Amino acid sequence: MAYTNILGSVPYYSPLQITFFTGAAPRLVVSSIDQALRYYERALGFMADQRLDTEVVVRRERASLVLCQGGERDLCARDGCCPWDVLIWIDDYDSLFEEYELRKANPRSWGSKGMKIVDPAGNVLLFKQESQTIGTGAGIP
Repeated sequence: MAYTNILGSVPYYSPLQITFFTGAAPRLVVSSIDQALRYYERALGFMADQRLDTEVVVRRERASLVLCQGGERDLCARDGCCPWDVLIWIDDYDSLFEEYELRKANPRSWGSKGMKIVDPAGNVLLFKQESQTIGTGAGIP
């Protein structure tokens, strides 16, 4: 069974509840956290939101980026350096987890109210309920 919306025909999954994606934060590898932070603040108007030794979350309005110090090999989560490639904040973990199970997306729980999904290309998507803090330092959107 399918229904049609602005995206076209979409499979119907019960219960009908929409989980809102409230933000996303791609992870960018930089050679120097301090240098990158100065650039993002001065040139691009971002502000540091949370900072650890090797990463900082910068934000401007509803846009967030996670700047991680490392080399080119650290760019992908698949190397084990960081548990995700893209962080996506959501408002209803339970409904989305159920939906992704029904869609056979193979979600795996990660921490409290978080799940990981690996896409066919090997990119790691971390979905985290908005009010939770991320273990790698990225926090509330």
